Formats: sequence, structure tokens, C-alpha cells
Amino acid sequence: DRVHREESPINVEEWGRLVDKQARHEGRLVYGVDVAPSRDRATVGVAGARAGGGYLVEQIEARPGTRWVPEFLREVIARNGGAGVAVDPGSAAGALIPDLEAMGLEVIQMTARQHAQACGALVDRVPTGELFHLGQPALDDAVAGAKKRTLGDAWAWDRRQPDADITPLVAVTLAFGALLSLPPEEEDGSLSVYSERGFVEW
Repeated sequence: DRVHREESPINVEEWGRLVDKQARHEGRLVYGVDVAPSRDRATVGVAGARAGGGYLVEQIEARPGTRWVPEFLREVIARNGGAGVAVDPGSAAGALIPDLEAMGLEVIQMTARQHAQACGALVDRVPTGELFHLGQPALDDAVAGAKKRTLGDAWAWDRRQPDADITPLVAVTLAFGALLSLPPEEEDGSLSVYSERGFVEW
């Protein structure tokens, strides 16, 4: 066990300055799902462009268990649209992929490298003031309690924390990273089909 308490990679004061309770999404939406290692809870997040500039991430649902997730996402996407659902197949949420696909949902499987890129992309946009949120307590608590786990020369969020539920942060991180990976929209405004070409370099 580590003796010292590691600080969150996200500066909590900077994060607090990015609250916009009136913010709304504009354009394409990408959803993200994370499941606690114990499988006792799951969180769904969403990321999109923010009307007025920048990006907006939001926790949209968190409940005990996992079986509710596929039907919930099917209903949300039927109502609001969405370019896909980002899932880390190596995590506990990976078990939901067959059910999500059975619902006809576009699943964006995030590799460990892509997850690490998503973490870096989200963290980098906090001090620059590009990433907004609604000031939701569960997401704020996840940000404050977040820790790193090393992935080669990069890092991702450490899910194995007994003292913090970081599923809200992981869910919005995956959604945000997948959003940045999407190919451009077609000129007629229709959505391009997600192509499995991996992340673009940003």
C-alpha cells in the first residue's frame, strides 16, 4: 500500500471553475459506460460539443447493478440520437458489449491505448477552459478521488480504489475520447458511420 495520498491528476479548483449549469450539447453525442470492478454499480456518461464553444461532459445515469444499461441506452439514443457507445472491453463493462450490440447500438471499443489517450485529452482540456460540466456531485467526487494507473509510457484511471467511485469519471472520459476520434460529419450534415481506424492524433 502506498503511504502517501496521491492527488488527482485533475486540479479540483480548475475543474470547479468549469461548471456551467445552463450548458447544453450541440451536434453529435457519444455515450460512455463504466462498471465498477465489483459489478455492483454502473454509470452512463455523455460527451458532445457545448453550445457556445468547447465541450460538455455529463453523467446521465448511475444505478446499482448492470443489467439496466443496454435498455437504458437504447431508449436514450432513440430519443436524443448518438454516434455510439464507448466501452473499454478489458474492463468490467466489457461484458455488456454483446447486449449493447444486440440492441442495435454502435459500440466503440476503446483499447488500453485509446483509454489512455482519452484520459490525457480530458485532463489537458481542463486548465485551458475547453471542457465544461454541470457540477454534478458524483462526477465532482470522482474527479477529486481519481488516481492514475500506469499503461506503458501513459496512464489511465485506476478503477481499483476502495475509497472512491470513479465510474462517473471513467464513463465521461471514454465518451469524450471517442467523440474526438469520430470522423468528420458529412457535408450534408448526416453522421458518418464510425470507422474502426482508432484514434486520430490530437
